[in-house]
Amino acid sequence: MGLNLAELISTKLNMYHLETEKPFEATGGWVVDLATRGEDFSVFVHWAPLEARSEDHWVCQVSQRKSLLGRLFGQANSPLIQELCESLEAVVRELDDISNLRWLSEEELRKLY
Repeated sequence: MGLNLAELISTKLNMYHLETEKPFEATGGWVVDLATRGEDFSVFVHWAPLEARSEDHWVCQVSQRKSLLGRLFGQANSPLIQELCESLEAVVRELDDISNLRWLSEEELRKLY
């Protein structure tokens, strides 16, 4: 099911003029790499037990892919990441099987694990 969700997200993000690559399996989930205006990003799609209930919780983590030097010297995230998140939210809201959409900071997500 994770691959299906990643493929659907990839296809729908293309409609927002984001150049996506075919999703690939990574440790614990699926990755959709994409580019916009010369910058590279990734969306990591995976299932996570965010609450004690047995409901399915799908998580989409957005990150900017940076060069080695950018990572070493703490290059700031691009302002385009906000636009990407807005496009991702619009895509996910279109999906019938997704409800209870929530945004979490990295710190909030870490606390839930």
